[in-house]
Amino acid sequence: MTNVICEPRMRGKTTRMIVESHKRQIPIVVSNATQVKIIIEQAKEMDKEIPKPISAFDLLRNRERYNLIHGVLIDEASAVLSIVLGARIEGMTVTKED
Repeated sequence: MTNVICEPRMRGKTTRMIVESHKRQIPIVVSNATQVKIIIEQAKEMDKEIPKPISAFDLLRNRERYNLIHGVLIDEASAVLSIVLGARIEGMTVTKED
């Protein structure tokens, strides 16, 4: 199941990802190492133990290091996708699953 959260900035999207990561024990993929540190700190402040977040660059470089059989959560998907594709994202669609 893919759950898409679409909200303006500063409306709790990352917080929701941390809660979901804690509950399901699957990692969050983010755009860069700075975001990894921010999410680790935010999870500590929330008293939520989560798997270590993964930067998109590290995932591309070291894919074999990660066991992602149970899936991942992606924070700021357009930024992650931009890194994976090496291009600025001008638009995209997602399918809302029922």
